[in-house]
Amino acid sequence: MSFWNKVQNIFNGKVSQNRQKVVVVKDSNVSTLQAHIDKIDNFSEVLSQDDIILDVNIDSQDGLLKYLANLAKKSGIVSDAESLYGKYLLRESQASTNLSDRVAMPHVQDENVLVMKMLIVRLSKPITWGNGKKIKLIISLLTPKTENNFEHVSYLAGITTKLLKNNFVDELLISDSKDILKLFNQS
Repeated sequence: MSFWNKVQNIFNGKVSQNRQKVVVVKDSNVSTLQAHIDKIDNFSEVLSQDDIILDVNIDSQDGLLKYLANLAKKSGIVSDAESLYGKYLLRESQASTNLSDRVAMPHVQDENVLVMKMLIVRLSKPITWGNGKKIKLIISLLTPKTENNFEHVSYLAGITTKLLKNNFVDELLISDSKDILKLFNQS
């Protein structure tokens, strides 16, 4: 079972809440010196209030992925929106990035990405994600291909840890961008 499938199972309640949530990664790309990856609790280096877009009116997953790619280009995160859009599609073809009925986390590591950034988009109404789930909140982590310290894994772990906290997703769905930023920067 892939790492992403294990994370989805945790979000979808297929793992007992009393069971410790540990994911062991056996990856030849991870050196023995990098055996322990810390979660990141503060996202201020990769997320600003300008990266949080609320009440977006989009009616499809494809439209949302195009929107994210264009937003990343407009924000100076990537050099080529079309290339990023293609990477999003490739990532989704490998495994759907939805985490639950309300949240998807499309993420890309690519040479087109100039700086590691996180984008948050909250939709005005839910859309159907690849596997039929209704999604209203999208959190995207974009990582340069040259980032080889696996810092992006720490960010992904930090994001999923926060999303598992009681009422965290509920708060994201009703808060303004300033409060969403605070939620991601609190321990």
